Amino acid sequence: MIVNNLSKISVNELIDCFLKAFEGYYVKMPSDKNYYKERWKAASVDLNFSYGMFDKGKLVGFIIHAIDKRFGKLIAFNTGTGVLPEYRRKGIVHSIYDYALRDLWMNGVKSSTLEVIRKNKKAIRCYEKVGFSISKKYKCYSGTIKIEKSDRINIKELALKSIDWSKLPYSGLMGIVASQYHQTSKAEDHRKWIALHIPVTLSSTNYFNGNDKALNVVMKLIKTTESRNKN
Repeated sequence: MIVNNLSKISVNELIDCFLKAFEGYYVKMPSDKNYYKERWKAASVDLNFSYGMFDKGKLVGFIIHAIDKRFGKLIAFNTGTGVLPEYRRKGIVHSIYDYALRDLWMNGVKSSTLEVIRKNKKAIRCYEKVGFSISKKYKCYSGTIKIEKSDRINIKELALKSIDWSKLPYSGLMGIVASQYHQTSKAEDHRKWIALHIPVTLSSTNYFNGNDKALNVVMKLIKTTESRNKN
């Protein structure tokens, strides 16, 4: 058996192997092939950086990667790992990763991440042997969202001049501006922090008239500060 990237196989062949590998999984997987084609396209899956184990040309195991940039660096996210039932317990996932991680590194992809269901202890142990460690845990939910019928909505055309902008949603909110710079979220920013303390009334009327009251307050503060510095 040999490991290679998945660029030379058809998407349908990959999906067929995927569905067989995920039979009896914790979550029932969709059977519609178009679902995977659209999902993988949206996720930026790249078959040049996705890998499989081949037995005499037959795909028997795979790791599918989506490639994207995070904080300016290329990262590979594992969107699916699977092995056909009859080929399990042969170290196939570990062998694929041995090949994949070297290839990714040589092509500038320095980081690799994945998600796994907590109940899947075997998969967790397998990934930990490869070198992965748990960095965070998610709570996932499923179910049907019940939507109650809302009041009937009437839509009608109105003259622009007849609209009372002050009655629009979110009109009349209060904004708050600081008189000095505000500390950013970066740990290396050691500037003095000052709480927001200057109230500014916001309204739709000002917005549609091109009057940004919050910006006006900021500009006034800048001019006042400049004037004080000159004196």
